[in-house]
Amino acid sequence: MLLATAELILFITRFEVGIEYVFLHFPHNITAPSDFLAFLWVLPVILASGAPTETRPLRLFYWLDGIQIALIILFLYVMTNGELPLTEIQQNPFSGYHTIHLEWLGQGLMALMALLRWQTKPADLRQHLFWKNASLFLCVDLLVEPLYNIINLYSAEQPVRLQFIMAMPLLLLVMLALRPLPLNPPSVRTTRQRDLALLIDNASPVLYPVVAVSLSIAFAHLHLRLSLTAIAISLLAYGTRTTFLQMRLYRMQIKMEKTQEKLEQLTLIDPLTGIGNRRDFDRHLKNAWRKSQKGNKSFALLIVDVDFFKILNDVYGHTEGDHCLRSIACALQSVFRNDEDRVTRFGGEEFAAIVLGENRTVALSIAERMLRAVAALELRTETPLGNHVTVSIGLSLSNQAHSAAELLQKADAALYKAKRLGRNRVVAL
Repeated sequence: MLLATAELILFITRFEVGIEYVFLHFPHNITAPSDFLAFLWVLPVILASGAPTETRPLRLFYWLDGIQIALIILFLYVMTNGELPLTEIQQNPFSGYHTIHLEWLGQGLMALMALLRWQTKPADLRQHLFWKNASLFLCVDLLVEPLYNIINLYSAEQPVRLQFIMAMPLLLLVMLALRPLPLNPPSVRTTRQRDLALLIDNASPVLYPVVAVSLSIAFAHLHLRLSLTAIAISLLAYGTRTTFLQMRLYRMQIKMEKTQEKLEQLTLIDPLTGIGNRRDFDRHLKNAWRKSQKGNKSFALLIVDVDFFKILNDVYGHTEGDHCLRSIACALQSVFRNDEDRVTRFGGEEFAAIVLGENRTVALSIAERMLRAVAALELRTETPLGNHVTVSIGLSLSNQAHSAAELLQKADAALYKAKRLGRNRVVAL
């Protein structure tokens, strides 16, 4: 669309030249609007060359960059023609020789930008093909138009017979546009090509205000108001772009933090039972031990093991075993009303619970409620203890251990003691 806009401006320019020569008869000391349009057509081309290809840009950024490119073109126009459009020429414009050099330099920069974009090998096939065609078009235009201008400048007669060469770049562009899309995708990008694309994406928005402000300062002695206005507009456009980028970055950071938090929560949840997993238990135990050491507040650690769980799996299958584990996890968690006290799946058919700030008597009471909650489920099984699933619980207190590892070891020893005493009971050490 930008390249088509540039060609449309060129068409309007040549149409306007005909109107000015035939009907308007502009005097030589007045800058014609067609002269400015002849400069303005490069705006969409530069805008396309500097547009981001690695990220999806906001449409507002095109307008902000376009404003600054328009300011640069305006000052280059004044430099070449001596004054603003539709005003009387007050200073000496550039000679035809210098104008040709300036146009050649501008077209060379556009061709170079298109070639660099082509060499970055965008992953999208259409982008890759666009920059290939744009590079060919701009390179041919770079050779043809200055050649015609030099012949026109130094020839004694108007070279009407050579005007057809001006149409060669446009004819080439038409031929390239009508070619069918190739089926083969571009070759694999290298890291250097991707870094080059990122460099162009990030350097272009900074380059526009630098050039615009520099030209404004250079022309301040001739057009003070215009220069100050251009500086204000350029800084405002760049500031607006930076503000939107900061807001966009801030929203992305918040979104990433929320996503990271969700992912972290997922890594702490046991997929079968929906409660915390062993990693969550280790983290919770570490925090509880640190708080108990700082505040001298003890806590209880309970390890719960399903009695004869292998028999249940062998008789009723693993599906019934999974259902049993999910039901027990809900029953154990229902005993607690405090969010800080939680039940986690310790591993296999074992669960663990950390009860903060409770003494031995209260901790034993909670463990007994766990036994009753599991018994109330009346999950069928066939064990030496009966026809319903039961659990054994080992309990230890933090004030009776010197480290979290020792606390876990004592709770585990209490659990094995409960199993030796016949299971379906609570043992505290």
